[in-house]
Amino acid sequence: MENGDQTKDPMVSCENEAAMKALRKVDAKNIIATALKSLSPKEQEIFQLVHGLDGGCCYTYDEVARILDIGGGRVRCMHADIICILRTLPECQKIEEAMRLVGYGEGFENYDERGWHRWRR
Repeated sequence: MENGDQTKDPMVSCENEAAMKALRKVDAKNIIATALKSLSPKEQEIFQLVHGLDGGCCYTYDEVARILDIGGGRVRCMHADIICILRTLPECQKIEEAMRLVGYGEGFENYDERGWHRWRR
């Protein structure tokens, strides 16, 4: 091996990449948790259920309505309001990227300016 010629150990590279990915996920979860603090407890719960933030599955508006014992229309309306609130935060772009990175579904691009999902559930 010539001077300056370095070979990389693929295992070390793989471990470093996995560690960096894990750190980015932790960072992303912290960004999302901080953003959710700007919401009321009920709004947080709706957002977590719709987007699967509790490590569970994503629920439809009607399923969330049954879980929380409120009307499905109310869930849709509150979720639209939540999207509008989160879009007004300075870190909105970071929130969307964090949600994608962690695998919590889509960002906000599938919602119109009023917060309504473009693909009605």
